[in-house]
Amino acid sequence: MRKRTSEGWTVSALMDMGDEIVLPGFGLRCTLGDMYANTSLRPRPIRGPSP
Repeated sequence: MRKRTSEGWTVSALMDMGDEIVLPGFGLRCTLGDMYANTSLRPRPIRGPSP
């Protein structure tokens, strides 16, 4: 992820689904897992049969 700060540009790699993404200009604050929820990269957990 590339992010501009007051000191210039920084680069970081988001590797864990718990890594946080903060984009204040868009009012977004979520985890990497939230971004990929319900996609083919992170499908919903499969529930067992109903009782």
